[in-house]
Amino acid sequence: MTDNKKTLHFNFTPVQSFVAQARRTRDLWAGSYLLSWLSGQAMVAIQKGKGEILMPSIEGDQLIAAIKDPSKAISQDANEKFTLAQSLGTLPNRFMAQMPENLSPDDYAQFVEDNCVKVIQAKWVEVANAVRNKIDSDKLPIDDEFWNRQIKNHWEFAWAIGAEDESHLLDTRKNLRLPRPTEECGEKCTVCGERQELSESKKTEFKPNRKDSKAWWGKLQQSNLDLRENERLCAVCLTKRLFPLVAKEAIGWKVEQYYPSTAYLSAIDWLDDVLEKAKTDEATRNAANELARLTDEQLKIHNSEYNTHIQCLSDHRKDSGIDKTFIDLDGNVFYLAGIASDSLQKRYNNVSLLPPEKRKLSEALTKLQKAVGTSATPFYALLLMDGDGMGKLISGRSNKDERGDISKALADFTSRVPDIVNKNNGKLIYAGGDDVFALLPVSTAIKCAAECRAAYQNAFDKQPEEIKKAATISAAVQFAHQNIALSVVVQDAHRLLDDVAKERTGRDALACRVWKPGGMVLTWSQPWDVSETGGQTVVDLIDQVIEDFHPDSPTDRFSSKFFHKLGDLFELVQSDNNTSTGNSLPIKELLVAEYLANREHNWADKDQKQQRDQAEQRIERLLLLCRQQARIIKNEEIIYNADAALLVRFLVQKEV
Repeated sequence: MTDNKKTLHFNFTPVQSFVAQARRTRDLWAGSYLLSWLSGQAMVAIQKGKGEILMPSIEGDQLIAAIKDPSKAISQDANEKFTLAQSLGTLPNRFMAQMPENLSPDDYAQFVEDNCVKVIQAKWVEVANAVRNKIDSDKLPIDDEFWNRQIKNHWEFAWAIGAEDESHLLDTRKNLRLPRPTEECGEKCTVCGERQELSESKKTEFKPNRKDSKAWWGKLQQSNLDLRENERLCAVCLTKRLFPLVAKEAIGWKVEQYYPSTAYLSAIDWLDDVLEKAKTDEATRNAANELARLTDEQLKIHNSEYNTHIQCLSDHRKDSGIDKTFIDLDGNVFYLAGIASDSLQKRYNNVSLLPPEKRKLSEALTKLQKAVGTSATPFYALLLMDGDGMGKLISGRSNKDERGDISKALADFTSRVPDIVNKNNGKLIYAGGDDVFALLPVSTAIKCAAECRAAYQNAFDKQPEEIKKAATISAAVQFAHQNIALSVVVQDAHRLLDDVAKERTGRDALACRVWKPGGMVLTWSQPWDVSETGGQTVVDLIDQVIEDFHPDSPTDRFSSKFFHKLGDLFELVQSDNNTSTGNSLPIKELLVAEYLANREHNWADKDQKQQRDQAEQRIERLLLLCRQQARIIKNEEIIYNADAALLVRFLVQKEV
């Protein structure tokens, strides 16, 4: 690179909070998509200004193509309703660009201001104003100063100019944070909890008046704007919420308006079971269709999932004899607790069900549950993945071609992720560079993470051995109860990924956590590759342990009592300072004896030696899974975590 060619390292924030501050899955998607779209606007502006995007690789990126020509966002295939450009953000908020050759150092700052800062701000304001135009009227006016304070002061920008391999300059610049505006007073937004909600925009001083606030928002809730009772939003959160409704006016093309709720995501595995059983069982088929007709035709409840495409449900419904309306129903219809709450609302007027209607719907669901023999789990999964030390890997390459090859490998990985998530019956929130963010049913979340990791490795397969070895990726899987605030689950997923999978376990790792309404109940992590298993991954080991301790899979017979006792047994052995001296029973022998004594198993078909051999093999694999891995191990001591066993039990029974 010649001296007159300098590289821009650019970043804008906030990111995690902008995405995570969400009450609905669609809010998550909208926040992620808007970030990606805004970043793409700056990248295109830089190209128009004769600059060159070095990182990420945007050649062939559908969102970039749509920004340049909105007609390219629309699919020409009648069977493909939404393209990737309409449904997925693929561009990160941080990028590198080569500055135009004709600029002098004195012109650099103005170039960045004109083509990055001003472009992102202007495009963001356009989206926000499209939302405001949809709601702002004589009846519900919003004060200009109030709206602009929240919208125009939202983004922070950090950039540095230097050599292409000096991305650390941006990290240094980001540490020089400017003071953020002071916290706003008044009634707070029910989504972010930080900014003042919009019904107060005409107040000259803060005097709490919940009655007036409720009346103000009630007018919007009755105008088919997808706002629920007791929701009071700030300008930023309202922009995310309503963006899908105004996308054509705001960005030039329509986007997906419907995203599966956490209740629906939780029900996917059960719905698939219903469809499969309905193929051969008339009682199941009839009960499912009765539930659908009651919900759709008689009670006229919102079919909020009518545009949700989940691979297994679309495939298995075709020859099940069940009407499509069944898989279009609001996710809360599949839970007695969801029916009992006021989550279900009528079409057109957003009125909740009356007690007799709830009773009738509950009876129809109970009939279906009895026909199937099971009920839906209230848990879903959130997957977050991130490459390990990618910034250092890129900045450590002095060769421009090597950096370009890494960027292309990341683009190759990104292109593979949508099909992987779709195949595993999930919905992708974001896939760009070395990041993945997806929502999935419990049954496929870990498998999906493993397949994404394999795709990441394959993308770097042709790179030099040094790069190939350094290109690893970690994953965090949150199994969360649908009643937990979505923002809590998302924010903690980042902690699980950064603090547990990467920092504590040492990167190239998988971390899992289970959340009940009362809080987190277990946390487990291990490296992807388990050296003691002869090439098996930790996911293979999980599958093997499930098979070991759940031999009668057609039933739910499982070693629950034994697994729950593991924590006490580990604590007993590890608290004994004489364990390593041979004065107490080794942990393996203790667990084998306890397992053989477990009355939940039937050993009648095996002699005593076969029983013991099988028990030892199973316990060895279980101990490998329970062995706690850490970046730094003190005194080479081995610590066991019983949460691994409880995770296995959860994956089998989908409950804790």
